[in-house]
Amino acid sequence: MRADQRHAQATECFAFTWRRRSKGPGFRWQRDPEGRTLLVGPPQDSLQPYEPLVEETGLFLTFAHLAATPDAFLRFANRYGRLGTYHRYGPEQGEPLDQWRLHHRWMRFLTELRSACLGKRPVLERCVKWEGDAVVFHFPKIGTGVEEQWRHRGRLRRHLLDRRGAALFQPGDLVGPGTWFLAYAIEDWLKELKEWDKPITPRMIWSEAERQPQLVFGPSSLLGAMVCQLAAAVHGGWPFQECAYCHKFFRLQPGVNRANRLTCSQTCKQYLHNRRVQRAQELAAKGWKIRQIIRELQVKPHGSKSSSALVKAWIDRK
Repeated sequence: MRADQRHAQATECFAFTWRRRSKGPGFRWQRDPEGRTLLVGPPQDSLQPYEPLVEETGLFLTFAHLAATPDAFLRFANRYGRLGTYHRYGPEQGEPLDQWRLHHRWMRFLTELRSACLGKRPVLERCVKWEGDAVVFHFPKIGTGVEEQWRHRGRLRRHLLDRRGAALFQPGDLVGPGTWFLAYAIEDWLKELKEWDKPITPRMIWSEAERQPQLVFGPSSLLGAMVCQLAAAVHGGWPFQECAYCHKFFRLQPGVNRANRLTCSQTCKQYLHNRRVQRAQELAAKGWKIRQIIRELQVKPHGSKSSSALVKAWIDRK
């Protein structure tokens, strides 16, 4: 069976509800007496509950692709809520900006490595190297070393052996060690969440859809939910796509959406179409010929209508 047939969807494996802002005052960055920059905002119980793993099938990628700036993190928090891993909730205490940066840097690296293991060899060659019969992994330095055990060094050297002491991979193989490191790093991240009292715990729930009991795993924070998504994506080998309109990432699922789908929703699809129509009208007003507009906007025939007929209809639309 194919991986997409063999593995359940993330929403079937995890049960998780989080809270986010729907209206009213949002989050903000604030300096505390110790000079730290903290994310503060509304109390958690005043926010609107939602299910991130149901609504955002590629949230871990959306987070990983953020610009590493306070403004980008703030927009993410106002849209999806706190990371939920540091301090108590409330306006008096918050989540340090440096923690956002560390988690973001690690998520970005691991998602890039996952992508590299699926085919981007030049990226993989920068991260995974052989030294004799040992493998050396190179990654961004995470943390100062005060609390970190190995991630702050930016380099990990391992002899990768199976239970019998034989080599797991042939020298020169990059994909095998790369996927091994993904598992190693994600497992370490999950252990770290457990140490923070933010574990991923098993739960037994009643599934209304299946009308039977169901074993699921419940993250305790938004960061934990995104780590779960990453782990499930590595396990299932799932493909993802960036929405051409809103730039959120979503999972491509056989039987649910096509491999060449460009948008995450019908709403974004309509907005993207309206943008192309507006652009066609702007180019036509500048004197562009229809064949030039077709080439610029990469318009393809649809159904019985030719590219020329489509563009002409766009230009004539009031």
